[in-house]
Amino acid sequence: MKYFILKSTLAFFIAWLCLAKVHAKVYTVTNTNITGLGSLIEAVRLANNSRGADTIKFNIPSNLATGNGQFVIELINQLIVTDALIIEAPLDAANNPL
Repeated sequence: MKYFILKSTLAFFIAWLCLAKVHAKVYTVTNTNITGLGSLIEAVRLANNSRGADTIKFNIPSNLATGNGQFVIELINQLIVTDALIIEAPLDAANNPL
């Protein structure tokens, strides 16, 4: 009986891990807008509404960079993250954020 319970618990845990991984998504920031489609705020909002450890990546066109080649997203409020989230920001050759 104990073996059956342990085996059932282990099977449930493995299934839960698989489902959690399936729900994790990647969201891409494509502009420096404060809000709206492709914005950082929108990506965080979508990640908060999705189960699992989501990832936010950046793919902002170079024509939106500032004079020194960096991208600036000025936030009005704090970003509120309610679930596991990985933010992958691009770095230059000296490991400084772009």
